[in-house]
This record gives sequence, C-alpha cells and structure tokens, in this order.
Amino acid sequence: MILLAFLMLLASKRMLVDYSQDSESQSTSLRSLIAKGVLLGILTGCTGIGGGFLIVPVLLLHGGLNMQQAIRSSMILIACNAIPAFGFDILNMHSIFQLDLFLQLLLFSLGGSFVGMRIARFTQQDIIKKLFGILIALIAFMILLTELT
Repeated sequence: MILLAFLMLLASKRMLVDYSQDSESQSTSLRSLIAKGVLLGILTGCTGIGGGFLIVPVLLLHGGLNMQQAIRSSMILIACNAIPAFGFDILNMHSIFQLDLFLQLLLFSLGGSFVGMRIARFTQQDIIKKLFGILIALIAFMILLTELT
C-alpha cells in the first residue's frame, strides 16, 4: 500500500505540474504502454484500489488523451476488469454477496457519475485535471498516514 501511495503521489505531481513542452515530444511506445498496463493491473488486483487513480494519469500523460477521453476510457477499463473478477468471486463464493448493499451502491454511483459528467461538460479540462491531481495526492497521503501509524 505504501508503494501504491508513492505511485499516486508521483501521478499527482505529474498532473499538477505543467509538462506541456515535453509532453508533445514524448512518444509512448507500445512496449511502454503494455508494461504500464501490466503494472496497473497487478497493483489494482493486489490492492483493490488504484484503477481510476492510476489509469487516468497514465492515459493523460502517456496515452495522449484529454481529460474527458481519459476518464471515459478509464471507466471502460475498470468495468472490463471488475466484471470478470466480480463473476469469478460470486462463482467461487469466497465472500458473502450482499445484494441490497450492492444495489444501493450501484444506484448512487450511477447517479454520481451522471452528475459528474454534467459538471465536466461545463468545466475547463485544466481545472478538472488539477482537481483530480489534488484528489489523488490527498488519498495518497491518507493511505500513507493509515499505513505508517
């Protein structure tokens, strides 16, 4: 978890500091994207956190996407990762599935997603990117505080 927090802080720094002059000259190879994807998958699988907090910065900084494209792509990637894992967990019955809690969280998270999409339409991409960087840093500091105390 400490490693994840440091990676989140690094991603936050990259989102908050303007690297516009080197981002155009930085070309990402297929090998680099594959390596980053595998690393993200391992981190997400081991910790259960990090999907959107690490995928969005990678898509922004190394994939050449804008903020809205990165968010949409991240949601698709998270769904593609979560659905098979969820199905596998249910099939193996390693945990007790609480349908009522699941449906409540699903309903409220879908509602929040729609509100967030509407807000994003009227907000400048740079502002969203900076706010997301701050959020990542705050969560990383919370993880460090929890792990180190």
